[in-house]
Amino acid sequence: MEKRITLILFLFFLSACSSQTSGWMIYYGKNLNASSLSKLNFIITDPDNITPASYPKTTKFIAYLSVGEIHDTRPYFVLFNNSKTILEKNPDWDGAYRVDIRNAKWQTYLINTLIPRFMADGYSGLFLDTLDTALYAENVLNQQGSQEALLGFIAKLHNQYPDLEIYTNNALALLDKMGNIITGAVAEDVMTGYDFKNKTYTDVARDEREVKIRYLQSFKERFNKPVYVVLYGTNIHSYRIQNGIRDLKKMGFHYLVSDILFEKNVLIEDE
Repeated sequence: MEKRITLILFLFFLSACSSQTSGWMIYYGKNLNASSLSKLNFIITDPDNITPASYPKTTKFIAYLSVGEIHDTRPYFVLFNNSKTILEKNPDWDGAYRVDIRNAKWQTYLINTLIPRFMADGYSGLFLDTLDTALYAENVLNQQGSQEALLGFIAKLHNQYPDLEIYTNNALALLDKMGNIITGAVAEDVMTGYDFKNKTYTDVARDEREVKIRYLQSFKERFNKPVYVVLYGTNIHSYRIQNGIRDLKKMGFHYLVSDILFEKNVLIEDE
């Protein structure tokens, strides 16, 4: 009976995304347990689902902001559903569209409309997602200037809101050009990834993994700033997850094990 009670409490603990030891968390759901925040340094949440002002001010809330994509469920989608902004659909995510980061109207809306709203709701930082779209647009779609436009956007954002913490997701090849601005670098698909076609968690190919690790190590050493790596998976006892945790610890990277939707964190960092 005691073991059963312990297991039930542990599962509740995970479903609420609580943490007793980890300094960070990503959670995109709507049901966040306030008691889970006391020992977190920061948590990344979706501003359309969570309002920080409704929670105790014991943890920094970082707002999710998709820079390189827009989803058709966002209320502002109708403002940008046109050929000047939309590049193409993202085949991996239903309802998601890649956007042209060079579009001045898009940049202005993010900086002057969305971000002030996030700040008013109690967010103290930003998690900039889908930055890889800029590299993809330039290298695959031949949208020249996309990478410079992204770097210019981040610089403009920092100049306008110098007190906001900025965490970037991926776009690792550009870390050396924005490392002096951002607070920390988050990376996905470094050790483990997700196969959208077969809907399974996978190992990242060795060559790809090594390239990404070099980018992250260079950023950490050059700028003396933290690196946060997401390990995708639901079985914390699997060989790939345990190997990933071991290797990330050796490199001094922070880690988090999560499902692909970030609605149920499986394992938080054990410090």
